[in-house]
Amino acid sequence: MGRRRRTAPPRQASPPIARSAEAEVRRRIRERGRITFAEFAEIALYHPAGGYYTQPTLDDYFTSPRVHPTFGALLARLAHRVWTCLERPSRLDVIELGSGGGQLAHDFTSYAGEQCSEFQSALRYLALDRIHSKERPAGVGFDRLTSSVVPLRNLKGLVMSNELVDAFPVHRFEIEAGAVREIYVTIDNDALREILGEPSTPLIEERLAKLDCRLPGGFRGEVNPGIGPLMTQIADALSKGVVLTIDYGARARRLYSSARRDGTLRTFQRHALGSDPYSDIGGKDLTASVDFTALEEEGERAGLRSLGMTTQARALSDLGIGGALEQPSWVALSPPARAWNRLALEELVRPEGLGGFKWLFQSKCLAVGNFESLLKGPPGCPGCATSAPLPLNVGDRVPLGEGRHPGAAFELEQLWPPPG
Repeated sequence: MGRRRRTAPPRQASPPIARSAEAEVRRRIRERGRITFAEFAEIALYHPAGGYYTQPTLDDYFTSPRVHPTFGALLARLAHRVWTCLERPSRLDVIELGSGGGQLAHDFTSYAGEQCSEFQSALRYLALDRIHSKERPAGVGFDRLTSSVVPLRNLKGLVMSNELVDAFPVHRFEIEAGAVREIYVTIDNDALREILGEPSTPLIEERLAKLDCRLPGGFRGEVNPGIGPLMTQIADALSKGVVLTIDYGARARRLYSSARRDGTLRTFQRHALGSDPYSDIGGKDLTASVDFTALEEEGERAGLRSLGMTTQARALSDLGIGGALEQPSWVALSPPARAWNRLALEELVRPEGLGGFKWLFQSKCLAVGNFESLLKGPPGCPGCATSAPLPLNVGDRVPLGEGRHPGAAFELEQLWPPPG
């Protein structure tokens, strides 16, 4: 199972142990002459001695759970609706894949009891990550599991992930003289270089064969080999319920288009976006946009039915984020606290940022027509406070100034009609 991005005091420089990841890359290349980019990325991200996600927590970017606790609260509202669709069973499984330090788990479970005591009693929240986390958010209410796979069965409920799939190692390819060539990593004059060769796996050509287009010479792109196994593991684990994948990316026809002829691979380091994966190995994140068409296709093959996809801005709107600024507790905040909360809530729905992330819904053995019926909600149950006040925060989350994109013009008031 992949990792979850985490935020803590920034690291000034890569410690000596971080160089162990680069040493492992060079050792394997010297043994075999070259390695795939997927193998290179696996080492750079997850090597036990110096991989990016096996080191102390970093402050290279922020994610939705780190921006505001309302994100987790609204996902708890969604889980309540899944529970209602399941006819309110005595046990509801919520599995978070790639849970990292547990911030989302904390916010979700903290809000669950505000909605419905019966729902809270039924909830069994499991935070799963391949990297053991020493972070312990305040409060209890969820369990942890360290595993690189999903070793679960007979789940009934919600399986969700937030910015997980974009961190899977990818194979990279280039079109050369009409043929698909894989991008390998080798050593030339002691420097890491890229070379082209025959594909190491049929997955690359199989993925491209499904596209209804002809890619031009020089086109570069990525194929994520982890999507198929992930969907199979989830489908095997879930007996009935919903799968929610939150990430950035697009459907295949947009990913593999002339507008992205250089691919989508990028790096993140100390809030800076980069394109060189071969420097400071283990000191920066490597990520690529998610192919949501592949998620749907592999999900269908594994037994999951697609309920459709929407943006985070629209999903959070349907779940009621607009009500945060209308509740009595908002008025009680000091002016600085209001300003901070407004900025954070706007960040969650800003189309150029987190609001542009995609939410893909899939289901198994559940009579739900589409994602809208989940977001807008089935009838509640006796005693449910389906519109319980959303949590407000006075500034203990990640500061937004460093990572926020300039030029955002989107305002939270666009999510609900003006008064009167």
